Amino acid sequence: MVHKISPSCSVFETNLKAFSFEVVVAGLVLHLQGSSFEDSLRWIATLKAAINNSPPDETDPLLSEALRLEDTFYYADFETKQPLGVVLERSKEWAIVKLANPELSQVSVGSALASVNGESVVLKAYEETIAMLTGWKPPLNLIFRRAPVKEGWLKKAGVGKKASKWKNVWVDLREGKLSWFKLGPGGTLLGAMPMIGSAVALDPETEKFLRIRYLKSSREDDRSAVDYSGEEPTVPRARGQPTKQRT
Repeated sequence: MVHKISPSCSVFETNLKAFSFEVVVAGLVLHLQGSSFEDSLRWIATLKAAINNSPPDETDPLLSEALRLEDTFYYADFETKQPLGVVLERSKEWAIVKLANPELSQVSVGSALASVNGESVVLKAYEETIAMLTGWKPPLNLIFRRAPVKEGWLKKAGVGKKASKWKNVWVDLREGKLSWFKLGPGGTLLGAMPMIGSAVALDPETEKFLRIRYLKSSREDDRSAVDYSGEEPTVPRARGQPTKQRT
């Protein structure tokens, strides 16, 4: 069996076995094991390089749709020397906001750092971007790309013996986190997961289901599947938006 490497693929370490790792391809997760720790590291590094350098699939409807989305940018200005109130995490070569203190800044979780003092960092290596922030002096002018926002009704697959049963849930995507609720907006929170470290793909057999594969920080394997309802929901303003912003 042959699986095509594309930009939508991902690779992670796992604790299923010693020296094991998994590769997420379209609609499928491959569990693999190296002969040693060093062997696994070399495989993971090579696979990540192959994913980063792979051309997009022209027939991939998810990538085509993603490229049509308009990015939303906003400013975060620091006129005095103070804690930035954000924790950045590496995602490929991007600096993504993992944590944010709303009392110190209006930066939102899931945003990607796009510019430092007027210099674009979108194509810079992660280490170069962090070096530009090390020992910074005011004024510091940052531009972030806001994480996509979307909400609406989906059908979510059950877990374990109930995997064949699908239930309607209200799904909310914002600030780099996917949450699902019972009975609609404001209902009981049923679950949530950060999007960093996850992948999404069309089911290769039906091309109807979006399967979101998620790897917990403990390296345990947990997967959820949702069926897109096809309705366009009304998207409210994200909480904690900075006063300065542009699109």
